[in-house]
Amino acid sequence: MASIRSDGRAAGPVASPVESLAAGRCALVPIGTASIGRAPVDGSRAAGAVSSLAFGGCSDAGPVRPHNEDCWRALPEAGLFVVADGMGGYRAGEVAAELAVETACGLVPAELAGRDPANRDPMGQDPMGQDPMGQDPSATLSRAFAACNQAIIQWTAENPDCLGMGTTLVACLVRDGVLHVAHVGDSRAYLLRAGELHRLTRDHSIGQALHDSGAVTEAQLRQLPGRGILTRALGVEESVACDQVAYAWEPGDRLLLCSDGVNDVLSDETVASLLAAADAAGPLAQAQALVAAAIQAGGCDNVTALVVHAADHHPHPPFGAGASDAVH
Repeated sequence: MASIRSDGRAAGPVASPVESLAAGRCALVPIGTASIGRAPVDGSRAAGAVSSLAFGGCSDAGPVRPHNEDCWRALPEAGLFVVADGMGGYRAGEVAAELAVETACGLVPAELAGRDPANRDPMGQDPMGQDPMGQDPSATLSRAFAACNQAIIQWTAENPDCLGMGTTLVACLVRDGVLHVAHVGDSRAYLLRAGELHRLTRDHSIGQALHDSGAVTEAQLRQLPGRGILTRALGVEESVACDQVAYAWEPGDRLLLCSDGVNDVLSDETVASLLAAADAAGPLAQAQALVAAAIQAGGCDNVTALVVHAADHHPHPPFGAGASDAVH
């Protein structure tokens, strides 16, 4: 479960630091900036305008909290994968996370489908009057995050008992050989490529800000009380900026989206090791391994992991596959 900083406000929009982080720390070169899961899911085959994608997702309330405020969904046919971590207490956090996931998963595929060449009529004309070559996934993700923010604010206005609720959101869109990543809060995206784990997002949190300023080391940060207090979240202010970055999506890539219940107790090195060890068993086994390890490491929070596999070789097959199963 996420929490907002003590003044109840999110930080104002700032320039995205993700590109420099990923390029400098991860040796990756960005191209540019720019069903709700309660248990692990093994997705079904689906046709789409994306490379062959296999996914596996797993979510657990953890050993302490009585309910799960994390939420995730995978839409392989649209190339869209999302994880949200709600805040605001029982019901409110769950509602915020579900609203964000539902809104993003409704808006993004609809926009992309409306501009997809596959939707042209037999004469080759686009009935929507749009040029499919001109579609902008980055702009679509930005609109989706804005819509998620407004959906939560509107719900709160109509349901005062949910006052103070909000959520993180990380959304990854695989489109035309490009991985687009957008996020608000401290839910993360990682890319495992050729055995090396790259963190693609920078947390919007007090702890991350202190680390960036040089006030604390990585080791000190893990022992810092309040390090997870958010400086940016959906549903807190009338407008919120999502950070975005994009990379080439390559054969053999492994994508991980997770709530802070994973990375709060597992180091990046441990995450990389667990992903590599379970790779042959598939994305569901990897997601389950991460969730189980986080709980075994003493994690008290809700824990969610969603793993996506790119096809190992070109050419890309026409279908994607996914997986789901429960972890207790």
